[in-house]
Amino acid sequence: MSAAPGASALDAAQLRKLIDQANRGNRQAFDRLCALPPTAVAQWVHLVDMAENAREGFIRRASGEKALFTQDLFRRQCTALTRDLTGPDPTPLETLLVDRIVLCWVHLHYVENVYVQSMHELSLTQATFHQRRLSLAQSRYLAAIRTLAQVRRLQVPAVQVNIAEQQLNVAAIASAQLGVSSE
Repeated sequence: MSAAPGASALDAAQLRKLIDQANRGNRQAFDRLCALPPTAVAQWVHLVDMAENAREGFIRRASGEKALFTQDLFRRQCTALTRDLTGPDPTPLETLLVDRIVLCWVHLHYVENVYVQSMHELSLTQATFHQRRLSLAQSRYLAAIRTLAQVRRLQVPAVQVNIAEQQLNVAAIASAQLGVSSE
């Protein structure tokens, strides 16, 4: 496809608007997006982030559509959690796993809020359903955390140094410094 005139001059706000229009069925907006040069694809990936879309959906549902301040607090917590978990130089796999952990964290809190807000009016069957839902959300959250820890442990180079009669296992020390169990 050839680039439409001025297509590469779109800023992020214009691109987001076109994406929104195309997602609402506007064929002209879709055709204009498809005519953009390949270099604009990187912008698309940033603007149409599936993990962020899912996270935003949970944030809006958990806090309420009009609770802008609470939504902003959730977003800030997600940003801080993402920053803390990714570290200075994450691999693409670590980035994906951190996105999963943050999404599971938001989902777990959403499920907990739904349960707490309705627990006084639940039947035994409904309460059991919510408890199971909570357990599954917690399991996914902990599994994502475990997986990130395993990936980081596998990335630590295993080096053993023998000095005289003492052995120094560098991988175990590095794992301990990262807070990763060697089991």
